[in-house]
Amino acid sequence: MKAKLILILLLTSCFAALLHGQTPNAGRTFSYQASDSIASSIDPSRATTLNSKTTIEVKPYLYLSGTIGANWVVSGWGVGSNTQSSRLQIFHDETISILLAGFDNPLKSTGTKNGKQTVDMRGQLRLWSGISGALLVDTGLVNAPDLNGLGLAEFKAIDPGMTGGLSILELSRTIDLTPDDGPGVYTNIGTISISRN
Repeated sequence: MKAKLILILLLTSCFAALLHGQTPNAGRTFSYQASDSIASSIDPSRATTLNSKTTIEVKPYLYLSGTIGANWVVSGWGVGSNTQSSRLQIFHDETISILLAGFDNPLKSTGTKNGKQTVDMRGQLRLWSGISGALLVDTGLVNAPDLNGLGLAEFKAIDPGMTGGLSILELSRTIDLTPDDGPGVYTNIGTISISRN
């Protein structure tokens, strides 16, 4: 069964972990326990065969660190545009997939009822190898609703072999305001799901 994680829940866990002093390891950590102990008398006239078993258990590892939200306070009049970027570090030791859903133009939830009821928003998603710095995926700037479903191809199988175990996900949002975007609070809550394959 695929363990599908909603990023918002994971970030809550990560922040709780940070409060308790847990941070991502600088690499692998190891614990060791000796086994196959021998404490017996051996007959020197016969050959002795000893079994020496090696067992390695690699545990799944997924740790997230960074920001994913954007909050603007806008004042003034006329036309304006602004871009904000959020970066998320994904430490992983298995193949993961990333899927976006629920992204749209922010809808006015409070404020005046006249004028436009949404703010135009565009987004861009980029993924880098955190080790080599190689840009692996760049969606280009698209309308916010077009972010939904991204991951079906571009973000389907992010392997730790190509990222070095550290992926950097950047979500950039660009808002475009017109004179018709009146006073109020506009919101949209999108989700970023990370699935371990």
